[in-house]
Amino acid sequence: MRRLPAPLLAVLCIAAVQALAWSVLLPAFQGQDEAPHFAYTQRLVETGKPTWSALETLPRSNSYSTEVSRALVLTGHGPLRLNLSMRPYAAQIDEDRWRAFATRLSGKDRADGTYTSSMRNPPLYYMYEGIAYAPLRNADLFTRLYAMRWLTIPFFLFAVLSAWLLAGEVFGRRRWLQATAALVVALQPMLAQLGGVVNPDAAIAALWGLGLWLAAVIVNRGVTGHRLVAAGAIAVGSVLVQARAAPVILALATALAVRGWRWTAGRRRERRLLVGAIAGGTLAVVAGGVWYALRGEVTVDRVREMASYIWQFYLPRPSFMEPTLVPEWGVGEVFVERVWSGMAQLDVYLAPGVLDAVSIATIAGAVIVLATLVIRRDATRRRAGLLAVFVVALVGLMYSLHVAAWRDLPTGGDPIITGRYLTPLLPMLGVAVAAVAVSLPRRVGPAAATLVLGLEGLLALGALGAAVVRFYG
Repeated sequence: MRRLPAPLLAVLCIAAVQALAWSVLLPAFQGQDEAPHFAYTQRLVETGKPTWSALETLPRSNSYSTEVSRALVLTGHGPLRLNLSMRPYAAQIDEDRWRAFATRLSGKDRADGTYTSSMRNPPLYYMYEGIAYAPLRNADLFTRLYAMRWLTIPFFLFAVLSAWLLAGEVFGRRRWLQATAALVVALQPMLAQLGGVVNPDAAIAALWGLGLWLAAVIVNRGVTGHRLVAAGAIAVGSVLVQARAAPVILALATALAVRGWRWTAGRRRERRLLVGAIAGGTLAVVAGGVWYALRGEVTVDRVREMASYIWQFYLPRPSFMEPTLVPEWGVGEVFVERVWSGMAQLDVYLAPGVLDAVSIATIAGAVIVLATLVIRRDATRRRAGLLAVFVVALVGLMYSLHVAAWRDLPTGGDPIITGRYLTPLLPMLGVAVAAVAVSLPRRVGPAAATLVLGLEGLLALGALGAAVVRFYG
């Protein structure tokens, strides 16, 4: 077995320590939607029934099992959410009260949960978490919870590893560039926090990272039977984990289209067929998304309203447009405020001044990346296939999120798109940082990358510090 390169091993250790710190630091059930996700696995293991049966037979009461419901109350973890003046119960009497109640619980009290919102998700992640839950089903609830948290950490590590591998496909085996891309992912506080709680988002990021790497391999090295099988496995896995993971299939399809384009060079008939297939597939994806977003009621007015919402998400509203349903929620809040802040259940925020600086850095970084692509247009041309994969991945993910948002906005008013949904794109961000660094003069590039990573490390430490102040200060 080949040994891991020392820089990669160091990056993975940094990532593991950070995710472990979040898993221990956050009070129980304070990860994003952690109680519903825990309840999904609990019902799956305790009843032995497929959870999708709950969608048909159980009331929509968002009810947990007796064990979880009472734990949220008796330990104070339920009212702790979004109550910034409250701290976790920490007195000995609180612990004694919970232990006295827990000794009276039976298997029935763990299996009587009804419907929770997470049960709309496919089962693969929750079956995986059952590996930690099942052997400990008779242990204390919090023992099971923390074991499940730690079982999520490998997904975060796979996301970091995928950034290393993806950079290797873009830049070759240039370790400092691979380490730069991987560290961008490893030090990102939102994804690190997601890697330390019971939530499928880290699994989504891992699938996306591996999918982007495999797409790059296909573009660079061609199609083989093993790569097709791997692409199929990632596609199926993404569908079985969560719907937000599925757009990675578009990146894989783009890689296959790039190889098809090269293969049909000089073959007019085959190329026309390929162009027709690409155009038809694109039209089907766009039209299917519109139909789903509008709940099958596709009219000119409703399509115009949806287009207006997407426009106002990214750009200022022209005078002739009506305000969208959430005019205060747009690209800045999603790409900055909720990517780099809003950890736990929106309880842990970085200081406003820090977020302002991150916002400026984000805009400046986007301009620098675009300028780099233009200035190094010869290199960009040579990497056009990879660039197509990245563009389709970004546009496909955002389109899928807008589709889901518009489907629910008229009825719920929830902006739906939150920053943590963009964490699957972090390997691409790592590659972008490495691309800018390698484009600078030889002595300047590594120093610039080190500066960026150092500032990101400060953000990571600041997020952990903000969590300490929020829950224990």
